[in-house]
Amino acid sequence: MRTTELKIGTEKKEAVLVAGGPGFKVYSASGFDGWVLVLGRKVVPVEEQSAEFKTVSKYVNLKYQPLAEQASIKKSFDLLLDKFKAPRLPDVEPPI
Repeated sequence: MRTTELKIGTEKKEAVLVAGGPGFKVYSASGFDGWVLVLGRKVVPVEEQSAEFKTVSKYVNLKYQPLAEQASIKKSFDLLLDKFKAPRLPDVEPPI
């Protein structure tokens, strides 16, 4: 089991690596209800009540999903990663 310490918000938590691939890792952190995605240096907590949680859960358990659904699960997960990787522009008010 690979463990590491991740900073989620302002707290450091012990985390176990559960899945990974090129450019991302998925961790389960102690004391946190959800998944933690690490994209390069960016740490993205995925709360249990969010829609993204279900997508990440299906990807983590991909080998237990029906073969017919695995390609669509991978595609949904890739789209989710692209969403989190995209730079967020600051909100700018239009000039007066």
